[in-house]
Amino acid sequence: EDRERPVRTIIDSKVRSTSTDVYIPRSELSDKLKAAVFSLKEDLQDYFISITGNREAGKSQLIRYVLDGYDGVLEVSLENDTPPRMAIRTILGVTDENAVARAFVEAESKLGRKPIILIDIHERVTNPNVLDAVSNFAKDFGYEKKLAKVLVVCSTAATAAGITG
Repeated sequence: EDRERPVRTIIDSKVRSTSTDVYIPRSELSDKLKAAVFSLKEDLQDYFISITGNREAGKSQLIRYVLDGYDGVLEVSLENDTPPRMAIRTILGVTDENAVARAFVEAESKLGRKPIILIDIHERVTNPNVLDAVSNFAKDFGYEKKLAKVLVVCSTAATAAGITG
């Protein structure tokens, strides 16, 4: 197994705004979000950021605008029965949870900042076990192990209510 491949996957990952995305400028909100995401301060209470709002309100476009072009942004698009840990192992091409942790530690060293994990929970995700897994993952990766900054985009209010952090 190529031990560098997962690290390269994290570092080379980017979120891009597509030319078809309609973006409504919200400079104050985007500035606050960018400051929260790229803050140099390691505040133990801020281990993940949840982005919620009405359906089709522009949450995904806002986060794509803020993160556009930054290296080390791993996007995880959740399907109903796929918990985030499994999705990340698949993206990185590893089966061992320790290999995932090593890859994030090494990516942080090379990036000079924590990598970012963007978890996009689509409206079709209704499985409470998956939503609970997102909460547990954000706490584990963002707070306890401090492996990454975790951003969670919730497409519906019902989804947001299931993310307890």
